[in-house]
Formats: sequence, C-alpha cells, structure tokens
Amino acid sequence: MLAIALSAWVGLTLGQRPVQGAESAGLQAHQVMAAQAYKVAMFIDWPGTAFAGAGDPFVFAVLGQDPFGGTLETILENRTIKNRPVVIKRFARIEDVAKCHILFISDSEEKKVPEILKTLRGRPILTVGGMPDFARRGGVVGFVLVGRNVKFELNRAASIAARLEVEARLQGNAIRILDEPLE
Repeated sequence: MLAIALSAWVGLTLGQRPVQGAESAGLQAHQVMAAQAYKVAMFIDWPGTAFAGAGDPFVFAVLGQDPFGGTLETILENRTIKNRPVVIKRFARIEDVAKCHILFISDSEEKKVPEILKTLRGRPILTVGGMPDFARRGGVVGFVLVGRNVKFELNRAASIAARLEVEARLQGNAIRILDEPLE
C-alpha cells in the first residue's frame, strides 16, 4: 500500500514521464530517491535529543557531490517532516556534517562509506544512499534499482544504532531487511 501511494505521490510531485538515455535516467532515479527519502522519514521516529527545541527545523542533508540538481528544493519546498519545516544543507566532507536528520551519502563518497558511517555511528541520523550494498555496508536505507523502479533495503541494526524507531509499515515495504551486526 505504501509503495503504491509512494509511487503515485512521486509521479504527482515530479510530474515527469519516464525519460530515455543514461544521464537522464540517472537524474530521474535520484529524483525518485529524493522523494522516497522524504516519504521514508514519515515512518521514522527520532529520539527527543535529535532536536534542541520544538521550533528546530528538520535538516535534510547531502554529503558529497549533489546528484539531485534542484530536485531537493522542488520536492521539499514548503514541506514538513514530523511537523517541522525542512531545511536542506549540503556538505563536502564528513567533518563538516553538523546536526542533520537525514543524510544522503552521494556515490562520490563510495570509497569513504566505512569511515563516514563509523564517524556517524550512534548519532540519530537516517543515513540513505543509492550506491550498491549501501544498507549491507551499514547505511540505514539503501535505494536499489529493480528493473526501472527504485526500491529500498533497510538495515535494522543500523537504525537501532542510530536510535531511530522504524514503523512496521515501512519495514513491510522494504525489499530486504538486514539484521547483521555493524562492524
């Protein structure tokens, strides 16, 4: 049900038809990933310590080269997550990552993923990415292409380490749930 609603929402939000060509298809896949990351956040609960106060915004951040173009602004403009306004931030290095709630780790950071995830371990951050085996490597949500559709894997051990509570409805829509201990 969530997948159907998500697909319909993505189509309405993006207002785009399937595109041809590798570069365009890659951008479209990232547009869908951005929309899915937003929807996934609706089914995650962060600990109270993730926010300093009731008025704090919800920070959606990108680490590394931004694959989204202006898509994040288009999708997240005037939106809220958990009744908080969404703010978008971009970071070039893991050392620059300040407080954020969702961190999309770009493919440009693939070689650094173990170091990045180790640095973030224990922080209440929903780590998401679209590189191969992202969830298996310790990210919370890994987006994968199945045919022409973007699906996701969930690393439950990583979500527990980040002190994030994942609603059962979201878990039911994952194509794979990993419970492997983190290194």
